[in-house]
Amino acid sequence: MNKERKIIPDKIHVLNIKTIKGNIESAPDADPEQIKGYRFDHSLGTGINEEESLIGLKLTVDIEALDAKDEPIGISASYTHNFTFNVENLEDFLEKDNNEDDTPAIDPLMVATLVGIAYSTVRGIIYTRTQSTSLNGVVLPVIDPKKLLEYDDGKIE
Repeated sequence: MNKERKIIPDKIHVLNIKTIKGNIESAPDADPEQIKGYRFDHSLGTGINEEESLIGLKLTVDIEALDAKDEPIGISASYTHNFTFNVENLEDFLEKDNNEDDTPAIDPLMVATLVGIAYSTVRGIIYTRTQSTSLNGVVLPVIDPKKLLEYDDGKIE
């Protein structure tokens, strides 16, 4: 990252949060009392509208309930959310020099910052939506947002 670049929180705006998918599946014989833990899987897509200083994130979280032996018990969930951010000083975080197709790359620190905001927001949404369900109010673990960037496919739908 260029040391001249500074993330200024006041220049980041969450314009839209949209739930694309949210479902819980439970086998007929699944017993929520058996839940002792969860397995989480994440995927992330990104998009950019350079002219309007917009960045889109599509975050999917899959959850599987586990018993005391870390075995699935037949209760799972999947949630997908789209986020649209306006970053007033986005041009400060774009790098075009390293790309053959002239598509701008966004500074990894800015992307990690936006992913952190999205993931924390999704944590609250999923917790709220899973209360009083067979999943018993799932709390997503705290993770390094950079871990989610390993799944980035460079697209948002």
